[in-house]
Amino acid sequence: MDVYKDLRPYNNFEVVLVPVSGNSSFKFPSELHPVGQQHFDILFSDMPWTAIPFSDVASRELLQRIFGLSRRHITSHYMLAIVDPSGKILQCDAWNLLFEFGASSYPFSDEKIESLREEDVAIIKQPSLRKLLASPQRDYVISNKGDRVPICTFEDKVVALYFYTGTKSPANLELFEELKLVYKELAQVKENFEVVLIYGREFANLSNWPSEELFWEEFKTMPWLALPFGDPNCKRLNRIFEISRNEQFANGGLVIFGPHAEYIELFASDILRLYKIPGYPFTRKRVAQLETEKVKELKLEMICDPNTVVRMKDRSQVPFSQVAGKRIILVLEFNERSGDKSLNANFLMMLKRLYRKAKGTADKFEVIRVLIGREESSMSNHITGRMPWFVSQASEWTLANLGSLIWHDKPLDQLSYFPVFAFDEDGKLVRKTRYPTIEDTCFPFSGCGLEEEALSQLNTCFEWNYWDYKGRSIYSHSDYKKRVNLSNFPFGRHY
Repeated sequence: MDVYKDLRPYNNFEVVLVPVSGNSSFKFPSELHPVGQQHFDILFSDMPWTAIPFSDVASRELLQRIFGLSRRHITSHYMLAIVDPSGKILQCDAWNLLFEFGASSYPFSDEKIESLREEDVAIIKQPSLRKLLASPQRDYVISNKGDRVPICTFEDKVVALYFYTGTKSPANLELFEELKLVYKELAQVKENFEVVLIYGREFANLSNWPSEELFWEEFKTMPWLALPFGDPNCKRLNRIFEISRNEQFANGGLVIFGPHAEYIELFASDILRLYKIPGYPFTRKRVAQLETEKVKELKLEMICDPNTVVRMKDRSQVPFSQVAGKRIILVLEFNERSGDKSLNANFLMMLKRLYRKAKGTADKFEVIRVLIGREESSMSNHITGRMPWFVSQASEWTLANLGSLIWHDKPLDQLSYFPVFAFDEDGKLVRKTRYPTIEDTCFPFSGCGLEEEALSQLNTCFEWNYWDYKGRSIYSHSDYKKRVNLSNFPFGRHY
């Protein structure tokens, strides 16, 4: 309907409704059945375009044959075919095309669509707020009082593009309220932060598309700026950031632009929900810093009393003081019934090989298996065998709830993998991960620092891996799903 209204003034586009016969709910029961005629009349009464009369069975069946629509193979409610003035079929199923590009895709040829996609790629490679929000006719956004605010006035700020779904789900309301609170708090401290509402139909997923009246009714409750209602750039933003295709944005998307596009963060809605105001400017880098700050001062002596006793495989007991001063890998284990047996087993086997290789050398280290719960994992027991690794109960450690140090206060019994801590000879933490990976052959086997590994874990846990603006590794969410096997991803390189 929007495309029809946009192109109607140019007198270059027409729509013809063709009622077809088939098995889906849109199809009509039979050629001349009264119910079919009534169904057609109800639908057609709300449409501004023309139609093949329902009674013209011959023309309807001819068009069905031309477009290959047999009664048996009609499966969708609607089919949209586009034909040029010469009768050439340009598109056989153009719904997605119109949904993504709208009237800008006219005349709907493959060449035009390819040209639009190339423009999107060029913007993605060198994005800016001006390119994304402005148009040849408009270089401003609007306030909730209708004032025009030039885009250039906030290009040096941190800007959040708020893709508003309009739904009243708890998650959507939570994001809305959190954003209002953050906006108010940052304004009070005069932080350079702005929000631009993107009120598009494309990602609203509503049975009744929002009207301009509803837009103004809701926008007046918001303290920030917005694109004008129905602006064509909503479709471009939806395409580039894949808002409607990404389940993570089902309850509203928040895309952060750093000043002059220094950085771009697609997953700010998740970060805002999880970390609130401390997560500002709501980037993965900031969250990685928060996760690292939580543990960077942690030392082995802070979670283990010197009087603690650990035991060997033969159940002989050893004072922890005899282990202190060595490089230590701390593996938190639970029964495999509540975890991922194969991935945890893979890690233990690799660790065993590295332990044997380092034994008797300057690279040697000790392993302490900290058991979560009373039962020892039969899988771990089988793999470790006669390895001279120490064993201890989590309850024997000073900080019994080690889960608060693992991942955003997540209980240990909800983790799928064996969390790992590594400490150097001075007892200083050099590695913390909820994913037991071997990324390097040298202790602590991470191949990177605490902050970099925290970022990697965030990407893995929340599937935040497919947008790296400065690194130019930008590709779509659907491509990411094809390229990355998430079930294997946590283990990186195997040695």
